[in-house]
Order: sequence, then structure tokens, then C-alpha cells
Amino acid sequence: MSSNTAQSERNDNGKRRPALNTTLAVPPQDIEAEQALLCGCVIRPQIIPEAQLILNPRDFYREAHKFIFEAMCLLGADMTPVTLADKLNSMGRLEQIGGAPYLYKLADVMSTSAGWKYHAEIIRDHAQRRKVIKTCWRAAEQAGNGSISLAEVLSGLNRAVGTVSQGKLSPFTENQTSIVSFICVDPPETEYLIEGVIPRGVVGAIIGMGGVSKSFFEITLGIGLATGKPVLKHFIPTRPVKTLALFAEDPDAEIHRRVHHSVSHIFQNLDLESEELLCQNLHMKSVMGCIKPLMKIEQGNPVPSEYFSWLRRTIETHKDLEVLILDPKSRFYGLDENSNDDNTAFVSCLEELVRDYALTILFSHHVSKQSGGALNQTAARGGSALVDACRWVANLRTMDEQTAKKYDLEDFRTYVEFDVSKSNYAPRLPATIYFKRGEHGVLVPVNLEFQRLKSAADRLCFLLQEEGTAGNTYTEREIIYEKAGKEIREQMKETGYTRRQLSEVVDFAIREGTITVQSMTGSGKRSRGILFPEKTI
Repeated sequence: MSSNTAQSERNDNGKRRPALNTTLAVPPQDIEAEQALLCGCVIRPQIIPEAQLILNPRDFYREAHKFIFEAMCLLGADMTPVTLADKLNSMGRLEQIGGAPYLYKLADVMSTSAGWKYHAEIIRDHAQRRKVIKTCWRAAEQAGNGSISLAEVLSGLNRAVGTVSQGKLSPFTENQTSIVSFICVDPPETEYLIEGVIPRGVVGAIIGMGGVSKSFFEITLGIGLATGKPVLKHFIPTRPVKTLALFAEDPDAEIHRRVHHSVSHIFQNLDLESEELLCQNLHMKSVMGCIKPLMKIEQGNPVPSEYFSWLRRTIETHKDLEVLILDPKSRFYGLDENSNDDNTAFVSCLEELVRDYALTILFSHHVSKQSGGALNQTAARGGSALVDACRWVANLRTMDEQTAKKYDLEDFRTYVEFDVSKSNYAPRLPATIYFKRGEHGVLVPVNLEFQRLKSAADRLCFLLQEEGTAGNTYTEREIIYEKAGKEIREQMKETGYTRRQLSEVVDFAIREGTITVQSMTGSGKRSRGILFPEKTI
């Protein structure tokens, strides 16, 4: 009988042991993941305290890696390659791990620390599998040789396996929960992707009705992020960043058209620098019909699916990726849309990617029928926990009749309104932003408030000119508050401005230079600030 064949043996008491399969030559392990994790710690030692929350040295399969990680944990976030070699030498382990040359080899395994948590979880998973195998093997031995009762075998098995299933987060120590640094060290400034609008490192949602141009907005935003150039007038990137957008509802041909027309509109004469940045930093792909949801239900709980692992690998293949856009959420979700628990789990999984790869993740989502596409947090379709879990939420909607009336627009359905309804780490927008759908559906920024004020200011100038030809002059106070300006106030109501709003029109006209203020002495020798329309001066 070959050495790989299961055999019956007798234990020390002379009792026959059961036949056990001894063909598992190599226990579960992943040396490449271990090397990648250690390399990440060398590149960015700041992750070492976080890695300790997931791993301990015993979780590594290769003995040398156990020693290296143990030394790293002793040195902490201040570790350098030099201090690491010194620590291993003082522990008597440097030669055992292969000397300094092996440390240099580790440093070249990866070019970035991104994905360290993913590798740490692989290491921990394999360590737990080895523990399960060892535990079950021991239980099989005990059950077979009768050295203890069956109840004791089962109790020991439950205790041992239970320690494996208790999660991957080690308890925090007092040093880790201390607020000393919060008090003694100045806090970092808020980092932005889009200055004053989109903070870095969040999971955010872009909510709007179908056909409202969400994907055009995402593409335009991606173009700005990739080049570092302002887009849609109000969106000013802090610097160029690598961006990946995955579209699950539109084919590549449609993405091609939208990107081409958007780039042509933004850069009417595309310069070489912007073209190079676009090609280097902007990545877009249709995944329509290619992948299934990132989440699934397992034993009654929402958990990541195999496609979540696919997304991790995709992120890792895009070196130095900083922004991920998913369009739309419904195609990447796969769970009960109305379940608050499922929505929270989905955002939590995206937050793992944010933390593991230093990303900002934005996803588009549809509105509920009841909301009518309102520009607020409650417009999102499904469970409210989705918006609660996100740190940034923006809304897009086609302009409604009431807003169109305010701006005297006839073709109002070609206009799109944008507002930020939730921003935990950045100020809210001072006012709603408006776009107009241009040729090929490209979004074009429009300043409707400026146009409205200009129209009203032109009307006021005309009225002042007419009064001036009759020898009548007015101050701002007279126009807004006093009896002398009543007729002008009544005529200005036709433009939709009340007495209270008329002051805004006057200030705009003065600021734009269509009205000037000249000091004149009246009959009582009191100086009056007379408003003169530009054409009569």
C-alpha cells in the first residue's frame, strides 16, 4: 500500500484508529499575498497598526514572514527598512529570513501599498482554514481513539471553530483609542476632489430620474478629474487624478459617443497636455451583461459576491486609481432595494474599497416615483439607509414648470438642475446649479440667475431713462420704499420682482455698470445718491 493511502493504525492503548486521509500535501497558503502585504508595510509603514487589527505573526505561513511581521509590529508606523533590518538582527532572525537581500526583494514586490487590506484578509483566511483543518484533524483523532467522550470532542470542536468565526478585528488597545493626538496635533485640512464641492475619500451618490443626463454628468466630471481642468463652470478639480467609470446599462458604443462629444465640447481645440492626461487618467468601460451584482444573500445575511472580488482585482490593475464611478447602483447591488440592512451593507462594502485603496467612490441611483425627482435626500428610491450611509449626495432633475416660470423659459425641459442635498464634510452649495442639454446631449452650464437679474436690470434702466427724459430722478431708497418710486415698483412687478427683491436688481445693475450713482445736492442742500442709467450719463 502506498504512503498516500489511508490506513488504520493502533494508538498507544492498542485501540484501532480510523483511516484518515493524509493526502493534503500543502496546507492553504498564499506566499504572494504575504509578500505583497509585507511590501505594502515597507512602502507605507503607517498601515502597520491597522494591519495588526487583522493579523498577528502566527497567521503567516512562511516562517520568515512571521518573523518579519513580528519585527514590523514592534517598530510600528515609524519603521524604516534600516530599523527593520536592525530589529531582525537584534532578535537573531535576520539570517533566518534570508538576510538583508530578502528584505530588498520584498520591497520590490509591489509598487504601491494599495490593496494591503485585501492581501491581509487573504492571509487571515488561509490561516483560519489551516486552523480549521488542524482542529478537525485533532477532533477526528480524539473521536477515533476514544481517549475522551464524544461530548468532550464536540465541545472542544465547537470552542476551537468558534474562535475562527468570531471575526477578523482584534480588540482595540488604549493606545489605539487615545485622543492625545487629537488634542496636541493640529487636524488635517479637508481634502477635496472638486474644490468646495466633493470631498476626497467618501462614498457618494448621484440621484436622478432616468434620462436626466446622469451619465453625461459623470463623464464630464471624469474628464475634469482626469485633466485637472474646470468643467461645467462650477466644478474645479484640485489636481488631475486617475478615474475609472463602469457603466452597466449602456454599451461601449454609446459610451464612446458620449465621451467623444463631451471632450469635443469641453476642449474645442484639444491641447497635447490635456490629451495625454485624458489618455493616461480617464478609463471607462461598459460592463452591461458582463458582470452580476457585487452583493448576495448567504445564510440570510448580505455579503460580497465573487464579483466584488472581481472589482477588487480590477481596481488593483489600475495602478494609482483614485476615483471609481459605478452607473447605476441597481445593476451593481443585487439585494432588496427597500431593505435598510442590505443598503447599509452595500455602502459598507464600498467603504472597504475606499479604505483599502484610498478611493473616492460615486454611484448613480434612481429616484422614487413619489418624490417627483425633488432635489433632496428623500428622493432616492428604496430604503432610506442608503442615503443615510453615504457621506455625500447630489441630485439631478429636469427643470419643472415653476422654476421655468421664475426664469421665463419656454423650452424648460432642456434644462437640468443640480444641487448637493447632503455633504457631511463640505459646505452646501450656495445655490442650485443649472445646465442646458446641448447638441448630442452634452451638458452646458448656464447662469440663469445672472440672466434673470440682467433682464430685470435692463428693464429698470429703461424705466429710469423714461423718467429722466421727463426730468425725474430717483435714489435707491425712493425706488424701493418711498411714494415717489411707486410707479416704477409697479412696473417692475411685471418682471417678477417684489419690493424686497428690487434692492437685489439695483445692486446688480450698479455692480455690472449699467447704473451709476452720482451724488447731487437737492433744494434743501442735502446730498442725494441719484441712480443714472448708463446711456443717459
